[in-house]
Amino acid sequence: MGKAYTAQQTYFHSPEFSLAVAVCMWPDSENRAMEIGRCLDRQIDWSHFLRVVNRHRIVGLANQALTRSASRRVPTTIALALKEHAETLARKSLRSAGEASRLVTILRSAGIRCLVLKGAPLAMLAYGNLGLRHSKDTDLLVSREDVFRADEALRSAGYRRTMPASFDDGKLLQAYMKNRSEFEYMQAKTGLQTDLHCRLHNISAFGPFLKLQNTQQPWQEVDLGGGLRVPTLQEDDLLAYLCSHGARHVWFRLKWLADIGALLAKSPEAGSRLLQTSRQHRTERIAMQALLLCHTFWNTPLPTQMKVPKWVARGLVKMACSAMTVGNGTTEPTERSLGILRIRLLSYFYLFYNSPRFLQEILLNEMFLPTDMERLPARIRFLYPLLRLPLFMTRHSGHRKSSQP
Repeated sequence: MGKAYTAQQTYFHSPEFSLAVAVCMWPDSENRAMEIGRCLDRQIDWSHFLRVVNRHRIVGLANQALTRSASRRVPTTIALALKEHAETLARKSLRSAGEASRLVTILRSAGIRCLVLKGAPLAMLAYGNLGLRHSKDTDLLVSREDVFRADEALRSAGYRRTMPASFDDGKLLQAYMKNRSEFEYMQAKTGLQTDLHCRLHNISAFGPFLKLQNTQQPWQEVDLGGGLRVPTLQEDDLLAYLCSHGARHVWFRLKWLADIGALLAKSPEAGSRLLQTSRQHRTERIAMQALLLCHTFWNTPLPTQMKVPKWVARGLVKMACSAMTVGNGTTEPTERSLGILRIRLLSYFYLFYNSPRFLQEILLNEMFLPTDMERLPARIRFLYPLLRLPLFMTRHSGHRKSSQP
């Protein structure tokens, strides 16, 4: 595939984003302290920095890193704001961990096998601490055959389906499941959110569709503390899945890459195993993008067997950095619909330029939005396949007004 990519390149647009990258370096080490110190030698707009860490959902990592490495160089008001926010998020993460364990027990009681994706088990595997990783919901993976029974179980547990909210007709739900892999729920009393997945990915280009009915499928039980244990993917499969998840969303949150960097740091062979696993899943270039980004941001060693054309390497890194730094790293990409659409399409081109079938599948999936379908009167929803292109163009015809996070 060409010469090995070894040159580091800087794509950071502000000292505040550079500092955000530095606090995500893992593990806690002298190298991280030195990098944070170098960032602090530049002029930092601390209000801007707070907006960056909130937008990228790395408050716990930022609070821990700055407290340990540079407490005297952070303004007192900023340190206090970070501490209070991190403690609030840590309490939410603990509640989410307990809820994840409860939901696994409920589904198992109903005879439904499930795994917990990301969330609490990922926090423990990557950081050994539930409080360092921001988690806003619980992601549950069940087989396609069990998804409707799992839907009933979640509703009985006090959850209300919020996406798709109005699809009760079986044909509509089947049409929805062809294009989307998840259902979203919220519990009214607690505000806790849960996503129910019937496969790992919406699009086959981003990996295989895991079938949980296979009793030989490898997974692991993760100890969350307090006697709570939940099942999740084996670590190598988890890494490959996280790479695909980040690439699918063009890496617009630094949090997703930080998780991968932390898992890679656990073993010098993790990168090589990731390449081998992703090759089996036919997602090798997706894994390469994640490895290139970790190398660019934190100097994570690249596997010696990794070869990638330089123009592709530059494109993969540039597109991800562009998505992360929209609005100098403080603006949600959805607020700049045309901008993020351009980044997304270019990123997919670099990933799948030699796979026209995948590009076609991705473009068709991009044009499917459940909220568009729900807005249509029920009597004409069958026309959505014909209407989704004009609806898609209308949705991206102008910029949304940006707002402060």
